[in-house]
Amino acid sequence: MGPTRISQCGIAAFAVVTAIAVTPRCASAQWAWRDAGGHVTFSDTPPPANIPQSQIFEQPNPASMPAAPPAGSKAKATAQRDANAEKRFDKWFKDRQKAEQKQQAAQARREAQCNHLRGQLATLQTLGMQVLQQDPNGGPPTFLSDQQRAAQVQQLQNQIGTNCD
Repeated sequence: MGPTRISQCGIAAFAVVTAIAVTPRCASAQWAWRDAGGHVTFSDTPPPANIPQSQIFEQPNPASMPAAPPAGSKAKATAQRDANAEKRFDKWFKDRQKAEQKQQAAQARREAQCNHLRGQLATLQTLGMQVLQQDPNGGPPTFLSDQQRAAQVQQLQNQIGTNCD
């Protein structure tokens, strides 16, 4: 008898079945939460008291559960509930990542604006430096007077105090 050839389709099917079989899941998980270390836990018991409600993304809802599931459907219902919990977690996690990215982008814009304001202030406060002011009507630039420079310094300090740390 010669060597047996396995088709690529057969190998792919075997890999999928193996992956499903070795995926660690609790068959009766009713609770799902993320702990302080960032690990997701599926369990049939509630999370510890130190887990905030915002980190719990699956919990039993007695009102929505039938009184007694038909025989043989418990495993299917549990698998569906676990799949739904995982989908909700994925959505929650992606939403949280987007919110964090928006917050980081806003912080970066704010920091850039503050650096720009601080640079303008440093320019105005430099002793002995004459500062040119552009004419908004397209005329030639003019030097700021001491009073104009003091007013702009005060305006920049107010903006920095209001918008920057």
